[in-house]
Amino acid sequence: MRILTVVNDLRPGGTQRVARNFALMYRQHGMESALFAYAGGGVLEPELRARDIEVFVGTEGKGVHDDDVRKALAWKPDVVHLHRPGMANVATGAIARAAKSNPRRGTSAPTGVMETNVFGRVDYSTDRACIDVHLQLSDWCLWKWRQWSRMQSPQPFGLVLPNLVMHEEFQPTPPEVHRRFRADHGIPQDALLFGRIGSPNLAKWSTVIFDAFANYARLNAKAWLLLAGMPRQLNAAVEALPNDVRCRVVTIDFLHGAVQLNEAYGAMDVFLHAADVGESFGMVLAEALLCGTPVITLSTPVKDNSQLEVVGHEVGGLVVANSRAMIGAMQRLENAELRARYAKQGAQSVRERFGPERLGPRAIAIAELAMRGFLRDEFRRQVLARLDVKESVSSTEIRTLMNRVMGEYRFSDLTLLHLVSNPVLYRAYVAMTRRAA
Repeated sequence: MRILTVVNDLRPGGTQRVARNFALMYRQHGMESALFAYAGGGVLEPELRARDIEVFVGTEGKGVHDDDVRKALAWKPDVVHLHRPGMANVATGAIARAAKSNPRRGTSAPTGVMETNVFGRVDYSTDRACIDVHLQLSDWCLWKWRQWSRMQSPQPFGLVLPNLVMHEEFQPTPPEVHRRFRADHGIPQDALLFGRIGSPNLAKWSTVIFDAFANYARLNAKAWLLLAGMPRQLNAAVEALPNDVRCRVVTIDFLHGAVQLNEAYGAMDVFLHAADVGESFGMVLAEALLCGTPVITLSTPVKDNSQLEVVGHEVGGLVVANSRAMIGAMQRLENAELRARYAKQGAQSVRERFGPERLGPRAIAIAELAMRGFLRDEFRRQVLARLDVKESVSSTEIRTLMNRVMGEYRFSDLTLLHLVSNPVLYRAYVAMTRRAA
């Protein structure tokens, strides 16, 4: 079977790394694997080529060029695996249409098309008919996607297939590496080090962690904070911290590659996480746990909120509902034994749920059925008969998940959650924001 993975580019980023992981996994399982980066290449390209993945690089910039699509589809894939935000998109829509009009090798059957829906958003365009299955990253994503798509006809087929994490790339590092990292960055060896690593995308950060750390640091003179990849727009917020707190904050512009990431994660005692837009998955959370670092994360019910599942309250750390609860969680994780327990539980949970041993056979089984050209209802029946996968999540399950936190949610957040999960209001919001753009 030939599987063509499609992503926007090959620069550093969570979506790009996940697409790279799937392309590598398909090859490891004996599939013919290629990757099409339709908007340009990047740092991930040499490794893919070195590991026998054919790479098609499109013209850098917005959109997609017909010639680039034709070259990629001339490889004659049996299945195209799109990685995209989920909503209608000119580039990925054109690729999906071209794939469906591109018969498989030696057959009249159309190419199968799978979508990893990165943000659980709904495609309201006619392009959605070209997608055989919408793979959601978590129960939270599937629930919201179901809420937003429940008025569509015919009903699209979606199920939970999370991001693939190559867990062998992220492992605990030896104590001497921790000591060297701290010494190199002026962090005391006996500090209780909280840390945050992320991409320089402002929406993926939150000043909640600055406020919580500033308040906690007044209670614990050994508390330090490491920030890696922080957007420059937040420099002013860090500089505005009280002097006795600011002197215990260390910033690193960029960490390149798994080795540097492992060293940074491993040097931390606790990964302190909050993002204004939440997480539709949160690769940094899985990576921190694999490196032996427990997590404190903020629940964001109005936005993406898969961090509830990736971390798990009192599994891989603590989930909090507000800044005050975050301070309480920091106090609880002063306990080294508790930190070690959460780190061990969290790493095991990540390996078991998101590793290639778990997700690889499922993704390949779905691809094998997608390439057979079944009509949607029969394809759905075949997938559900063959695999133990979740295609629906109840609101009761979501409430139960949300309640596994420290602290109380704001009433306004609970009200907004009810509004934003309404399909009519959500579609109106999407239409309005498009017009504004």
